[in-house]
Amino acid sequence: MSTVVITRPKEIKSSLQSLVLKRLQNSKNEIDMKSLWEKEEKKYELSHDEIEKITARKMQNKKAARKSREKFKNRIQLLEKEHAKLSEENGKLMMEIGKLKEEIRLVRQINSS
Repeated sequence: MSTVVITRPKEIKSSLQSLVLKRLQNSKNEIDMKSLWEKEEKKYELSHDEIEKITARKMQNKKAARKSREKFKNRIQLLEKEHAKLSEENGKLMMEIGKLKEEIRLVRQINSS
């Protein structure tokens, strides 16, 4: 028997399929392979209470999602306002730095004369 190292789910499935096919060919048994690999779908009917619970949960989830989006939107707006305020303050400080550098240059020029 050979050992195969498998890292992905698709590789696992195809490896298992080929292994089963080899064993079936060796045993000469016929099995419908399609039914072997496909999952059976089980359908369940929901009761009225279950439907109400699911509907209520969906509505609650919708409300929570809307609230979360609104909160996120408000946070973005707050950050944009803060950014604008800080950018304006930064501009004023940069101008003040420029004025102070010019003043320092003039004082040094006077002192060196």
